[in-house]
Amino acid sequence: VLADQALNELLMTAIPYLHDNYFKDMGVTMEDLQQDAVGYLSELLLKDGYHSAIGYTASLMDIYLWKQETRKSYDVDLPEMRVTVPVVFLEDIVSMGWQEYATLGKYYPGGWASESELHCPVHKYDLKSEYFHVNFVAHEAQHFADYKAYPKLQQIDLEYRAKLTELSMAQETLMDILNRFLTNSSETRSDPHAFTNHCVMRDLSDLVFEGSQVKDMEKWKTISPETINAAGRQLLASHSEQLNKAGANEVSQLIN
Repeated sequence: VLADQALNELLMTAIPYLHDNYFKDMGVTMEDLQQDAVGYLSELLLKDGYHSAIGYTASLMDIYLWKQETRKSYDVDLPEMRVTVPVVFLEDIVSMGWQEYATLGKYYPGGWASESELHCPVHKYDLKSEYFHVNFVAHEAQHFADYKAYPKLQQIDLEYRAKLTELSMAQETLMDILNRFLTNSSETRSDPHAFTNHCVMRDLSDLVFEGSQVKDMEKWKTISPETINAAGRQLLASHSEQLNKAGANEVSQLIN
């Protein structure tokens, strides 16, 4: 509620300022700007040489800015299909949002997917590594595919599927992924990523350890990568089956 109130107050201040100082002379009405402030602001930034993405990080409005970008397409063999995804590599980055600012550059988004392409801060990855190809490309490619297959599916289920894709494909980074999911886990839905980690490890434990909930990383290290890969694929296939039964074009949520 406080975040929504702060956003409304910001918009009530920013939109008149932007209109009077920038868009009025361009023939943009106040009503036009109110209806698509993000689109008009993105166009204005691009004219000044800045690419941008404006949206939400967690529940807070955010902006990413970069000056240069390059593009490359990747063919990705996901557990259930093969997709070709265009990747936009962000270069000469100005800002990676409030999370980067608040942590003095220690934490920031590792990239994101839209319905048309993936965005990747190139300095974060070794482009030859499994970490890039599985933890970024495959994860975001699963989002890319799911946006089309399940157009109303919400964040928690989308993240659940992408994290299972990582577990289905990873080899050398597999234990790091499991450890990340275990240590950043929450049973409350207010933190979607942490809640999804909890759900993934809950369901994976149930399958691999036959009903036991295992949070001890040392026990996970005794399980072969092949077993975990297979369990990840099984859970993903089961989730897909449930989504399709619920109606692929209408279903919005299953995970709880």
